Parts: sequence; structure tokens; C-alpha cells
Amino acid sequence: MKNIFNVAFLVIINLIISVAIPFAFEHYSWLSESESILFGVLIWILLTATESLYKINEDTETEKKSLVLWNIENEFDTRLSNIREAHRKILANRRDLPDLFQNFFDDRVSALEKLIIEAANSNELHLERSHVVSFSVLLGSFKGSSDDIIRAVHLFEDNEWFFGSIARGYFYQIFELIKSKKIKSVKRLLLYNNDSELQDPRSIKIMKYHTFTNGYSYKAMNVDEFKSLVRDFRLDVARDFGIYGNKYMYMSEINRADSLAGYWKKDNAEIGTYVSFFDSCWNSPGAMTIKDIDSMPKTTMPLDSLFEVIP
Repeated sequence: MKNIFNVAFLVIINLIISVAIPFAFEHYSWLSESESILFGVLIWILLTATESLYKINEDTETEKKSLVLWNIENEFDTRLSNIREAHRKILANRRDLPDLFQNFFDDRVSALEKLIIEAANSNELHLERSHVVSFSVLLGSFKGSSDDIIRAVHLFEDNEWFFGSIARGYFYQIFELIKSKKIKSVKRLLLYNNDSELQDPRSIKIMKYHTFTNGYSYKAMNVDEFKSLVRDFRLDVARDFGIYGNKYMYMSEINRADSLAGYWKKDNAEIGTYVSFFDSCWNSPGAMTIKDIDSMPKTTMPLDSLFEVIP
């Protein structure tokens, strides 16, 4: 209805202009009557043609945008198309307003839209509870290049998390990639608050494993010295972090056996800064290995024994 009104309005405007201008020319004797009629017809044709071309161009651009919007190039586009079709069915089957089904999915799509836009604009992916789903994709990015090194920070006060089911699953997957040489090495910076944490049987097992297993190494560092370097580099470290090659970085906020919270980053410049920071910690005088563990007989420590329950 709106389009019909717009067309009628433009036709009327064109007629008024096509009559008014020739009439003025004839009034001042600039054109004869026959010439003014012909001039009016030409004006009407010109205006109509211009508006028609503009409308055609506008429709073409709209069609192009529509094609780009719904062009299916990958699996994600296919899912969006399926969601759109299913949502139309929900709208068609509404029983009342507001509709429970419509409101439920509109809220979910709105939240997903916000999450995707924020991740696209900030290169950060915020997660809660567990990020098991994304971890297999992360590990798939390792190809055995010289940059495929995992640099990880672990607080001994989080040992309960380290030996929990979530962290254990990660550790086994990483171990397999170490064996296949897709990951060159794992460097773990172990942070302690006091010397008693270094004597914790779980802490000793972690350090022994990183000492006696090919591809793994560790340095122990006091938390206060670590935080001092954090301030020197002017970094924002909520709790700890892990750097996966030169591709991704995970910033941890909560580490519990039953719960995780944090976010992923993939900005190359920021990852480079944290790699430099980690290496500075690793090479600082405050980072060390434990002599009592270094002096132990060099024996292979199976991965299963790392996660054996301590009596």
C-alpha cells in the first residue's frame, strides 16, 4: 500500500512540474504553445525515466544486500538459514502474544548475536563453567612448527583444579600431541605463595613430571616476584594464563575442580607481549628449579602415575 502511494505521489509531482514549467515559458513568450506542450512531455519523460532508474538501482542494491545476507558459504550460514526457517514456523504457529516460544528463542538469539559481535570486535571469547568444547579445536591448530610451544602459568594453590577431571583431560590430549611432535614443548611456570606449597605432594609430582618427561620443563617462582613483573610490564592478569603457540591465549579468572571461568584472546600483538613477559619470568633470577628434585635419579614418570590418587 505504501509503495502504491509513493508511485501515485511521484506521478502527480511529475505532472505538476511538466505542466508548470512549460506554462511559465509560454506565459513569457519564450516558447510557442506547441513547443511548450512538447517541452512538457520531454520534462515528464525525463523525470519519470530518472525516477525509474533510481528505483531500479535501489531495488538492485537491496537484492544484492539480501543475497549477501543469506548467501550460504559455510556450515554456519546453513545453520542460520535453518534457524530463520524454523523461527518463521514458530511465528506462524503463535497462539498468543506474548508467545512463550518466540520470546525464549528471541532472547537466546539476541544473546548469541551480542557474544559473536563482541568476539569479532575485541578478539576475545568469554567463557564460563567449562571450555571443553573449544579445546579440541585449539589443539588442532598445532602443526609441529617451531612456534608450537605451550607456555602455561599454574598456581600451586590451584592444585585441586590441576588434578581434577577437566584439567586431566587437557593434560592427556596435550601429551599425545607432544608424543606426535605437533607440540614442540610445554613450559610451565609454577607459582608458590610460601615454601610449604613446594612441599605439597601434588606440587612435587608436577615438578617431577616436568623434570623427567621429554618435552616438558618447569620453573618455580614466588607469587610476589611474579606480580612485581606483571606490574613492570603493565599487564592485566586476573589469575593465570596459558599461551598456545602464537595463535591463542587463555586468561583464567576462576580455577576450581568443578568450575572454570575466563576468556580466550587471539590478537597477535597482545599474544606477543605476553610471550615476552612469560620468557622474562622464565629467565629471571627469581625463577628456579628445585635442587632436591633435580638430584633425583632420572627415571621415566608415566602420565598415569601423575594422576594417581595420593593416599
